[in-house]
Amino acid sequence: MEVFSIGTAQPTAAVRADLASEMDQLHRQGLAFKLYEENLGVYSFVDCQFDQDMSCDRENQARILRYYIGNVITDLLLNSITKETLSKMIKANYGCFTLEERQTILDEAAALLNQDESRVELPPRIVRRNQILSKILRHLESQQQIVLEGFLRFQLKEYFKEIRDALDRSVDRFMLEKEYREFIRLFRYFVEIQAPRIEEVNVRVKGGGMFSLLDEDGHAIEHEQLRDILTDLGPEEIDYEDLLLSALITIAPARVVLHIIDPLEVVNTIKLVFEDRVVICPGCSICRKG
Repeated sequence: MEVFSIGTAQPTAAVRADLASEMDQLHRQGLAFKLYEENLGVYSFVDCQFDQDMSCDRENQARILRYYIGNVITDLLLNSITKETLSKMIKANYGCFTLEERQTILDEAAALLNQDESRVELPPRIVRRNQILSKILRHLESQQQIVLEGFLRFQLKEYFKEIRDALDRSVDRFMLEKEYREFIRLFRYFVEIQAPRIEEVNVRVKGGGMFSLLDEDGHAIEHEQLRDILTDLGPEEIDYEDLLLSALITIAPARVVLHIIDPLEVVNTIKLVFEDRVVICPGCSICRKG
């Protein structure tokens, strides 16, 4: 009678639970099975076999058991083993982060693994799952034992690399987001400590990053610093969104009215920096101006 053994360095409760759930389908077909557990050093093994010989031949028994066990192993590799692998990588390479930050990075990396960056019709998780299941079934045809962590590291090298790459991208995103939050915090501080130099600024946000600043009477604002910046930079060097933000922080208005003709990323930044000072115009003569 065929016996298949699943080894892992993790607690085996999840393995047993997933096996029992999957084998439940066999129970409903009148096919009983047994689970055994043994510990060998740092690894624990859960053995699975049919409780009695079935009417079909041994090869059919083994084929049925391989299929159901293969599904369990695939799901374990894609879920708990992947997360545990990410956790170990973060701990080994990014120990400077807090536990909360590590969890954020781990969750982001896990989400990145399931994002579709190709043009395949099926979602990447389904494609990956089928590829991994096929490799596991081929392995179980010649081997009755599989150690999950070792199989991931040495037999699924391409997926293991995807895990590393997802982690690196997650860390990059986390650092960019952290820098952006610090950027907002610093600019918000500058705004808060300055006394407003003007009561109201109307910002007409136009296409191509262009903008115009008007006072509460609709007259153009030409701030001295703005002129200095434009003089020092050539037209090809001007980042109009950064220029707009710098101008608003320098002017420090008590109220910022945004007339959004074309959406720009800087609009969200202005909202975060100036908070309750920002008003979004629902439509007026400034908005309609050509």
